[in-house]
Amino acid sequence: MKEVIEKILEEEKDARDRVANAREEAKKMRLDAEMESERLKKQAREKAEVKAKGMLKTAEKEALAEKEMTLEEAAERGKSLSEGQEKEVQKAADAVFRMIIGEDLS
Repeated sequence: MKEVIEKILEEEKDARDRVANAREEAKKMRLDAEMESERLKKQAREKAEVKAKGMLKTAEKEALAEKEMTLEEAAERGKSLSEGQEKEVQKAADAVFRMIIGEDLS
C-alpha cells in the first residue's frame, strides 16, 4: 500500500512538474510572440514612413513644377498684355500728337 501511495505522490509530482514546464514554455512563447509583434510593428512603421516621405517628395516636386508652369504662364500673359497695352498707348499717343499738330484723324 505504501508503494502505491508513493507511486501516486510521484505521479502527482511529475504532473505538477509537467504543468509548471508547460506554463514556462507558454510564457516563453507569449514573450517571443510579443517581441515578434513589436518587431513587425516597428518594421511596418518604418516602411510606412519611407513610403510617406517618398509620396511627400513626389508631391513637392509636382507642386513645384506646377508653380513654375503657372508663373511662366502668368509671365507670358503679362508680356502679351503689356505688348497689347504698349500698342494701344502708341496709337493713342499718335492720335494726340496728330491732334496737336492739327492733322486730320479721319
